Amino acid sequence: MDSTADRQRALCDRLLDKTKDGTIKWDFDGFSDVPFTSFGEIRVELKFDSNRNEEPLVTVIISKEGFPIDQFTDEDLPDQPSVEGGRYRSYFELLCDLRQIALRQAKGVDEVLDDLLRYLD
Repeated sequence: MDSTADRQRALCDRLLDKTKDGTIKWDFDGFSDVPFTSFGEIRVELKFDSNRNEEPLVTVIISKEGFPIDQFTDEDLPDQPSVEGGRYRSYFELLCDLRQIALRQAKGVDEVLDDLLRYLD
């Protein structure tokens, strides 16, 4: 990988793949809808940039000391994603899907729905 953008694209692709296959577990703090996951002492957050009108998705990498060490938006990744044979037209779509899956996982939405369905059977 040559550039920072290449590494960021690869990170997004792998986060989505590993989230979909259940390898990565996401959490949230209960006060905001910002899903996060940790790899050792490094934390990754997925959030919207509320300072902009179109609200691009921001991926933030936080060090063990709690300081942001990298931050990028879908707008920083203009090339077409390679995940799932180009299923996504843009990194905005990919990151939206990743964020939705991560947030549902963090909140346990699917487990609650399964419990409700069992209860109603």
